[in-house]
Amino acid sequence: MSRIRIAPAKELALALQCDGIGGWVTEFRFHPPRRFRWDFAWPERMLAVEVDGGTWSGGRHTRGAGFEADCRKINLGILAGWRVLRFTTDMVQSGEALTMIKGALCLTTSYSHVPPKPAFAVRARYKRIGKLAPRRFPLDEEEGK
Repeated sequence: MSRIRIAPAKELALALQCDGIGGWVTEFRFHPPRRFRWDFAWPERMLAVEVDGGTWSGGRHTRGAGFEADCRKINLGILAGWRVLRFTTDMVQSGEALTMIKGALCLTTSYSHVPPKPAFAVRARYKRIGKLAPRRFPLDEEEGK
């Protein structure tokens, strides 16, 4: 008996619906000048999901020009503040994609931005715990130390 083939994006949409996960939009246009779109997006949470089909069959996403275009798209999205999850067909079919999306959505409900520690705080921590600190930190020259 042969298995019915469903496009991976449609399969993920069905899985999201069956699991009661809502609030997503398909083909969300996040970069109007370039006309880039996310396969799935939760715009209010700045979470995007890309599903790449044809991983093992030499599809568009795995060939040179397609892969490069995908890199540009994802990089522009990240620079614009999007968190991007990228999945293959196998990841969708195994349920891994759904699990990771649930985890990402849980993170965004209680997400608070914590700025990175400045270099001087990292140096102080190295000294305090007695670990060998690097001899020079990149900001030492700028701070005049």
